[in-house]
Amino acid sequence: MTTDIEQLLRDGMERSTRGLMVPAGLARKAARHLRRRQRRARVASAAGTAAALTAGAVVAGATGASSPATGPRVPTAAYVVSRFERAAAAASDGRYIQYARGRYSADAGSSPVVDGWVASAPTYPGYPWNTGSTVALSYAGLSRLYAAGPHGQPVFGERITSAHGKPVTTAVIYWNRTWWRMPGRNLAKTPARAGPRPRHVKFGMVTTDGMSPGIPSLRRMVKADLAHHVLRVAGHQRIDGVNTIRLVGIPGNILWVNATNYLPVRFRFTLSSGYGGRPSLVVQTDYRLLAPTPARLALLRLRVPHGFKRVTS
Repeated sequence: MTTDIEQLLRDGMERSTRGLMVPAGLARKAARHLRRRQRRARVASAAGTAAALTAGAVVAGATGASSPATGPRVPTAAYVVSRFERAAAAASDGRYIQYARGRYSADAGSSPVVDGWVASAPTYPGYPWNTGSTVALSYAGLSRLYAAGPHGQPVFGERITSAHGKPVTTAVIYWNRTWWRMPGRNLAKTPARAGPRPRHVKFGMVTTDGMSPGIPSLRRMVKADLAHHVLRVAGHQRIDGVNTIRLVGIPGNILWVNATNYLPVRFRFTLSSGYGGRPSLVVQTDYRLLAPTPARLALLRLRVPHGFKRVTS
């Protein structure tokens, strides 16, 4: 494994608060919103208590405030999506490096295509594109993806940048020591000699934005699920010590957002095989925002190892 890839993995898995960023102003807005909710809850509780005493009975839940019996109030899906939209837009303004680490289910693979990459399943033992995890960084219109096999061995690296307003994709295939570079947006196009195409694969997922999937993709999916009335809030859950709100969309798709700043924390994508509802592909992605330090910006580069052969057709 090359030195830059090892550094990418070490830097990507960094858990210190020094690397965790939130867009400016979100913390203050969240604090003001919390204080307003607390004032409304106190007013509602006082009014509900007075009404109950007048009637000579206490009706559980009549005030709409939190109580030991009902637990914390859960916001509506529309409200959570509106807050997520604003947070995601702020996170995509170019001030931060978007980091995403994806973990794949067994018998899953991934491979680079022009202006994106394909995650697919089911595969078979020994399939050269078998993938266990991915690490992706995106910043200022540039994306860098690294895919590792189930045992950590490098599978491929990919970099998507822009030239004259059009994306240019560079891919390095580690398992067969080749590389290619192609412009455009043709997701179905890759050099034929870059490795066997996954023709045996029955199910697949194409992701763009250089992520797995990226925050822009999450915004589109969440808005679509809300518009089709298949999105619901499924309560709170702690993930790595962070209090999150759990949004459930179409079967198998779950998004966890930070309950304070509404940034994405985790997304789980499930693609069913159609046979008894058994999942064929599961990709779980964790998100972070990182400060664009010189060391991290250097990780957006993709180095072609000496001796790798360029393929063009």
